[in-house]
Amino acid sequence: PLFTFDKNVKPLILLDAQNVAMRHGNGEFSCLGIDVAIKFWESNGHKVTCFIPDYLLSYDKVGELKRQQKAGVKEARNSKIPDNVKMLIDLHKTGKVVATPP
Repeated sequence: PLFTFDKNVKPLILLDAQNVAMRHGNGEFSCLGIDVAIKFWESNGHKVTCFIPDYLLSYDKVGELKRQQKAGVKEARNSKIPDNVKMLIDLHKTGKVVATPP
């Protein structure tokens, strides 16, 4: 065989955190959903890394998107407005959430 598989080694889990948050929140950006997913995989022995656009870690940028959404700007979709920026920042500080360019 080309590859051998060690049943004792758990694979690294990579998550698209923005999609996880939207699925958990049923169309709203639920940061709790990201935390729940991380805890689930970690409790099963996996290392987890989540990727998220960097602007979601900025209070200023998220605040501007909220103002735009209230004004009816189409581009200010729910998928771009997290419900708890502080939670995302805390997860980023632990290294579990990695910021990517948008």
